Amino acid sequence: MKRYAASLCGILALLSNTLPIVALAGDEHKETGRHEEEHRAGGGGGEQRKEQEHAQKEQQNNQRKEQQREQQNNQRKEQQRQQKEQQGEQRKEQQREQKDQQNDQRKEQQREQKEQQGEQRKEQQREQKDQQNEQRKEQEREPGMSNQGGQGGQPQNGARQPGERHGNQRLQNEGGAGGNLNPRNFGPRPATPPPLQGFNRVPLQQAGQPMPHWANNLNPQQQAQAQTAQRNMQNSLVAMPQGQQPPGVQAVQQAQASSYMNGYQTSLGSQPVVINSGNTYVNPMPQASWPGWYHPPAPGWGFGSSLLLGSIAADLGWFHSGWRPWMGPQPTGFMYGPGYMPTPYFYQPWSNQWMQPGQMGYLPGPPPEYTMPITVEAMEPMQIPVMTPMGPQRQWVNQLVMYNAYYYPAYGRWGYVNRHGFFVWVNPQESLLSPM
Repeated sequence: MKRYAASLCGILALLSNTLPIVALAGDEHKETGRHEEEHRAGGGGGEQRKEQEHAQKEQQNNQRKEQQREQQNNQRKEQQRQQKEQQGEQRKEQQREQKDQQNDQRKEQQREQKEQQGEQRKEQQREQKDQQNEQRKEQEREPGMSNQGGQGGQPQNGARQPGERHGNQRLQNEGGAGGNLNPRNFGPRPATPPPLQGFNRVPLQQAGQPMPHWANNLNPQQQAQAQTAQRNMQNSLVAMPQGQQPPGVQAVQQAQASSYMNGYQTSLGSQPVVINSGNTYVNPMPQASWPGWYHPPAPGWGFGSSLLLGSIAADLGWFHSGWRPWMGPQPTGFMYGPGYMPTPYFYQPWSNQWMQPGQMGYLPGPPPEYTMPITVEAMEPMQIPVMTPMGPQRQWVNQLVMYNAYYYPAYGRWGYVNRHGFFVWVNPQESLLSPM
C-alpha cells in the first residue's frame, strides 16, 4: 500500500514537470502557425499589388494607344478636310475663270459683231456710192461713145464694162473658152483690188472660223498684240454666206493646179526652183502617229509636220518661227485638205504677213505677175484632252490648217473654200493695221 502510494506520488511529480513543456510546445506550435498564416497573408497581398500594377499599366497603354489612334484619325480627317477645301477652292477658281473667260468671249463677240455690222454698213454704202458713180459715169459717156475714134466703143479712164465684175463674164471675155482659165495668161494683178460687189459678208465665227483662244494671264502688251492679231484676221479674211461663191470655182482650181504643178518656175530666196509633183508635196504623218485629238473632218484630209517645195524643205521649226508665246502651246503639226499643194508664198492672216518655205522671217508678198495659188495659214482653236493635277480635262489650243487659195482675175484677189464649206476671200492689201 505504501509502495503504491509512493509510485503514485512519483507519477504525479513527473506529470507536473512534463505538462509545462507540452504546453510550451503547444504554444510554440501555435505561434509558428500564426507566423505562417501571417506570412501567407503577407505573400497574398504582394500578388494583388502586382496584379493591380499590371492592370494599371495595361490600362495606361490602352489609353495611350487610344489617344494615338484618335490623334491619327483627327489628323487624317483634318487632312481630308483641308484637301476638300482646297479642291473646292480650285473648283470655284476654275468656275470663276471659266465664267470670266465666257464673259470676255461674249463681250468680244458682241464687240466683233458690232464692228462687223459697222463694216458691213460701210461696205454697203461704199458699194452703193460706187454703183451710183459708175451709173453716172456711164450715163455721161453714152452720148460721146461714137466719137472716140477707133477705140471700139471702149469706155475711157479704165472703167469696167457693164457686168465685168461678174467672174463668168470676165473670164469669157479673156481669150475664149479654155485659154482664159490659164493663170499664165492673166496678166499682172491690180495694185488695189476692186471692191467686192454682189456678195454678202458674214462674220468669220459664222463661217466656221472662230477666233483663236489666247494664253491666260497676258500682260498689257501681250493683250494688245492678241487684239491686233484678231483684228488682222477679221480685216484680211472676208467670208461669204454658205452657197455663195464666185462662178467657176472648180474650173479655176483645176486649171491653176494643173498649170502650177506642170513646171512652174519661181525662186525661194536666191535659189530658182521648178515646181512639179515630184518635188513639191507634204510629208504626211503616219496615221498611227496622229495626235489623239485629231479626227479628219472629211476623207482625204491629213496631218503633216513638214513639206517640200521644189526640193526646199520646211519643217516644224519654220512653222514655229512666227509663233508667239501668247498664242499658247506650239502646234505639233498642221492639218491639210485633199489636193493641198505647198506654194512659194504663205500668208498669215493673224500677222498680216507673208513667208516663204525654208526662209526665216517675214518677207514681201508675191510680185504683181504672180497669179498662181498661195497658201493661207489659218489658225483655228480646238479642244484637246490633257492631264492635269485635277485629272483629265479638255484644254483650248490653237492649231494650224493649210488652205490653197486660188487667184480670181475678175476680182483681183485670191479665195479659198474652208473645211466648213464657206468661201473666203483673202484681202492682205486691205488690212488697216500695221504688221505685228
